[in-house]
Amino acid sequence: SKLITKLQEEFDQTLPTISTVHESSDGTYKFMIRFQDGLEVESVLIPFHHRYTICLSTQVGCAMNCQFCYTGLQGLKRHLSAAEIVGEYMVVSNWWKAKKTEALMPNIVFMGQGEPLHNAEEVKRAIEVFINPHGINLG
Repeated sequence: SKLITKLQEEFDQTLPTISTVHESSDGTYKFMIRFQDGLEVESVLIPFHHRYTICLSTQVGCAMNCQFCYTGLQGLKRHLSAAEIVGEYMVVSNWWKAKKTEALMPNIVFMGQGEPLHNAEEVKRAIEVFINPHGINLG
């Protein structure tokens, strides 16, 4: 149909990729997520009472320069777009659903790389997609 063709022409549907996955003995999974420009962030899938939470990054690196934090010592490379934040969730969630067919949609925390409020507009746009009934539809 014309609409599908138009959407395919106008909208980038490319998702980031998972470059590595590490599993911890407690059932936590750490992912390195690679974006189209080759930069990577860390996302973590955390078990909690028969449910999982995805810890999402909002920036590549971090500007805070906290001396105890490796990410802070790297400095800020760039902000993630709302599409990249949603894509980060989607690739981890899809990976998890492929591994565990009975898996519930994971919850979200913004505690990965970066300071979410330093990228507030893109984080807000991502949250709008996460909670939209026509989007990912998280509660």
